[in-house]
Amino acid sequence: MTVKTRKPPIILDHSDEEEKRIQKAIADDPDTWEYTGKKDNRPTPPVRMARKYGLPDDAFLDENGCLRERPDLAHLWENKSVPVTLNLDRDVVDALKSPDPEGWEDRANALLKKAVGL
Repeated sequence: MTVKTRKPPIILDHSDEEEKRIQKAIADDPDTWEYTGKKDNRPTPPVRMARKYGLPDDAFLDENGCLRERPDLAHLWENKSVPVTLNLDRDVVDALKSPDPEGWEDRANALLKKAVGL
């Protein structure tokens, strides 16, 4: 029986210009950090969450640097649409799409707002 051995991959070095571009992209990415071997070098989950929403690093921390019990995130999605799954009758969907298939969901949203008094 012969044993097949795998050849090691060929790694091509890139140019100095490409290396500079890569290092700049890494430096510009707020989700990356330089690993120094210390566990506490990486941003904590509350800090990563704050950065994700473009908030200050301490947005989810109290005055002692501890995670707040329930961070108030409502302001992040006020007046934003929420994806839902809804089963509608075919004739209702056809009526909403009849003027123009584009924007039928916006028309449905407007009708629902009117129906609930918003």
